[in-house]
Amino acid sequence: MPQYCEIQLTRSLRAVAVAVAVAVLGVAGHGSDTRHC
Repeated sequence: MPQYCEIQLTRSLRAVAVAVAVAVLGVAGHGSDTRHC
């Protein structure tokens, strides 16, 4: 079932995107290590 695999991949990618967004917001919230971007 390729559709099931696609759903799992989308769900995992969404989880990774959320984790990255949280990390970026956390770093931006501190405002200390934003110069190396």
